[in-house]
Amino acid sequence: MQKLELRAGVAAALVATWLLGAAGAAAQCKPLDVAAWSGMPLPGGGSLQLSSNETQLAPNAQGDLALVGGVSGSPQDQGVFVVDRRGLRAIALGCAGGCGDAAPGGGTFTTFYKAGSPPGFNAAGDVVFLADVSGGPSPRGLFLYHAGTGALEKVVAVGDATPQGGTFTVLGAGMLSDAGQIAFFGNEVDAGTGLSAYLWSGGAISRVLASGDPAPAGGIISAIQANSFKSGKQPWVVLDRPALDADGRLAIKALVSGGPGGQLIVIDTNTGHAETWLATGQLNPLGESWFNIQGQPVLNGAGQVAIDAQVGGPLSELIEWWLLDGSGGQLLFKTKTQLSDGQYITAAYDTLSPSRPVDEGGDLILHAIAAVGSKHFVISCAADGTNRVLAQPGASSSNGVTLTSIGASPPSLVGDTGLFVANVSGMGPAIVRVHDVFDSWVDLGQGLAGTHGVPALSGTGSLVGGSVANVDLVGARENAAVFLLIGLKQANAPFKGGVLVPLLAFPPVMLATDAAGEMHLQTHVPPLVPPCTTIVMQDWIVDPAGPHGAAASNGLEAETP
Repeated sequence: MQKLELRAGVAAALVATWLLGAAGAAAQCKPLDVAAWSGMPLPGGGSLQLSSNETQLAPNAQGDLALVGGVSGSPQDQGVFVVDRRGLRAIALGCAGGCGDAAPGGGTFTTFYKAGSPPGFNAAGDVVFLADVSGGPSPRGLFLYHAGTGALEKVVAVGDATPQGGTFTVLGAGMLSDAGQIAFFGNEVDAGTGLSAYLWSGGAISRVLASGDPAPAGGIISAIQANSFKSGKQPWVVLDRPALDADGRLAIKALVSGGPGGQLIVIDTNTGHAETWLATGQLNPLGESWFNIQGQPVLNGAGQVAIDAQVGGPLSELIEWWLLDGSGGQLLFKTKTQLSDGQYITAAYDTLSPSRPVDEGGDLILHAIAAVGSKHFVISCAADGTNRVLAQPGASSSNGVTLTSIGASPPSLVGDTGLFVANVSGMGPAIVRVHDVFDSWVDLGQGLAGTHGVPALSGTGSLVGGSVANVDLVGARENAAVFLLIGLKQANAPFKGGVLVPLLAFPPVMLATDAAGEMHLQTHVPPLVPPCTTIVMQDWIVDPAGPHGAAASNGLEAETP
């Protein structure tokens, strides 16, 4: 297959189109919509209340959401909620006055924990959440909602027996895998230190890792690192949770004495085998020294761990996000990076325990802060090294969604959709979806069949300024004349029995397919093209098998990051 560099006239047309498109580039490139908002009516009465700084999101693989929120206009003033294709509904409601829903094991729900870790949520729609209870045998417990039956089950409660023969005094939030297992931190004494990591599976609880255990890279674990707090006379609460995947793999960060001081430990709970995938003082794959593990680890669906760590030394401000697999790793993003729109990022974080910031391909979504004005963004970091701003204050989508500020909770990534909390004009705190996160090329459809069916037009390349872009046509009539149509936006006008997708910015450019009915072109993206610059293209092919002597490819939209 030969790729042809576009001849001067075609290249000039495309370059001019890039530059013309830049003049009309939108402030918000990617489409936004709102999944839930403060004031959203609840089916049983009252309305949902969200917090831009405390609401934590738990999406599952389908893009449904579980969250903890407040309730206004009802005696039951808080709850655990699910947002899915059926809309918003509560799975458990609570209140301080004894009017909460009945808790399994006795008593009624009073408080659900929203700051720190979100509920655990899996592909089956099951939810695990941490709650305080009044009037029952235990003041706090982890509870599991079964989507298939709507039933609630107690997983573990303060006062229950530990596997080692003591009793649970401290419990943390739970991570729920698609296999139905639950990982959580707990303690036999009322303290935020000396924690152990536990796994619930099929009703049985086992201890997986504890302070005092040997660390795989040497030394003895002195502390499992997890954020916790204490309020009044209530037991300590652990806000973080272990990372857990559907294969029973756990990832935990720990402090170690007598060995590398900080270790990221990955445990196969099926075999008990543990490995250290990151150790402070050792070198990363780029030859830099790991200094400090920052946030909590996250497992993706490919058995890899995403982690952010400080490199260099105590005075270094360089934080890097890595995807590790036990034998090596891939750098995903680092602070001190300049994004494609010129913004210089000084900080980025995935506060406490994010749910899904990274996917199986190594694509990452983050909350970032710019050097100038400490402006907050949601950014994407693609596995190919391309970074782009997805959302920022003042951005307005074409459907009228306008962001006034970005919330503090970490964003999540499901497929090509990002989810984050923001303040939205006219709504207040809301859960916002940003679509087509990693799509530089979008298939617009509207092809017209010819000799070999509908010809397919596709593009590859990051579309970063100065890079090479490839445009490929396949499935067309052999040795046929082709008219390449280029515009700045869509027209979608009737034409020759099909649809003319681009609103033309230039006269059609005549090219031809080869003996295989294909055409492969290359062009260079101008170095100074700004983000959000969009062009639309389509190929029309002379083909007697078409309804009016012509066939057409799908429309193709290209957008710079």
